[in-house]
Amino acid sequence: MIKKINAEQLEIGMYIVDTDRKWLDLPFFRTRFPVTSAKQVATLREYCRFVCIDTAKGKDISDSPPAGAIPSSADLDTTTWEGCYAAVRLGYADVLRRAAAENTLDFATVDKLAAELEQGISPDSGRVWGA
Repeated sequence: MIKKINAEQLEIGMYIVDTDRKWLDLPFFRTRFPVTSAKQVATLREYCRFVCIDTAKGKDISDSPPAGAIPSSADLDTTTWEGCYAAVRLGYADVLRRAAAENTLDFATVDKLAAELEQGISPDSGRVWGA
């Protein structure tokens, strides 16, 4: 299924089939391609306001975590303040992306993320402030 989305909603794993720009105005070799890097996401956001994705070939918007969920990654060790900070930063990025798309801010999730960050850095507060 082809969906037109705001470029700010674009994520790695989505499959681009069209943009609001002419192909020659974009720094990509092809017009249809899977988004495989953060650099591609940033470039598309820089050049485009809207893109069309094919949900049969790539990730859909609904594949994102539900509102209020704190994204986690197997690569992040949330037992350290660095890992906790990275996880919370991902959560805030998701909140801001949703705020831009839905024109509303989820304050409950922001409070949850702030508490998560506070709990994560409390045991290492001396190291955090020393760094």
